[in-house]
Amino acid sequence: FFLRKPMASLRINCYVNGDTCEPARPVVVGSRGLTMESLFDRLTTRLKPRFGAVRRLYTVDGQRVQDVSQIEPDKFYVVARDAYKKADYGNAGPVVKPGTKSQPAAGVPPAPNSHPERFVQQGRATTMQIKPKIIMVIRNGDPAMYAHRVVLPASDDWLVVLRALTEKVRLDTGAVRKVYTLTGQEVSSTADLDDSERYVAVGTEKLQLPAKIPSHLAKKTSPSKASPTKHTNSKPTITASSKKYEAVEKTFKQTLNNATELAASWSSLDYNGNGKVSLAEIDKWVSERYPVLDHK
Repeated sequence: FFLRKPMASLRINCYVNGDTCEPARPVVVGSRGLTMESLFDRLTTRLKPRFGAVRRLYTVDGQRVQDVSQIEPDKFYVVARDAYKKADYGNAGPVVKPGTKSQPAAGVPPAPNSHPERFVQQGRATTMQIKPKIIMVIRNGDPAMYAHRVVLPASDDWLVVLRALTEKVRLDTGAVRKVYTLTGQEVSSTADLDDSERYVAVGTEKLQLPAKIPSHLAKKTSPSKASPTKHTNSKPTITASSKKYEAVEKTFKQTLNNATELAASWSSLDYNGNGKVSLAEIDKWVSERYPVLDHK
């Protein structure tokens, strides 16, 4: 008889727990000396799930995998942090092959304009120049209203914009399907997005906006339109910068008094789920979530 040569690597296809919008993604790990802990670390690094570190692995029908010997090559699994969420993972789309772009998430609306805009000038058609845009995007329902900086590609294809937002913002409900202004108006084309403005990314859930928009998110007045400064002997007033610090302080206090928000903050800090964070990780977390505190 012949002895089968042990596999040098193991390839599995993984869904994220509860997410039926994104297709399964392949993950390859070395099989020599593989443990569940090392597998979880690899899955966390490769998939970067919104819930943080991967701590559990399930089959698509909800059976928990307790040991690496139970894992079969090229099979489909669900990565999770805690309890398995029953969903129709088979309809999440095809497997995304390494080195290729992600397939559009199921249910994402088609782009209204699939080709660059064209106009007629002196009897001939000319393609308009579309420049990249940088916008600030807030996850729907985020109590801190933290704005993610998103660089949009030079395209008028709305589906391309939704894909870029999905990869950057990573909603709990999956793909980004709609975009709103802070006043609740829906945006449905690239032309309606303004540079440096703030928007809200929404998935399948309803739009959730606070009753009052925090002062540090209010629309700024451009220098050309600002009223001239009057020099008086009166005492200096509170600056916009001071208000930003006060807003951050208020957010910190609210987080400390809310166990759920506090646990979510620690989960995003403790990326590997090992119960420890370094000063570099804290510095990165603060600079990304609270840019006003970044003075380097």
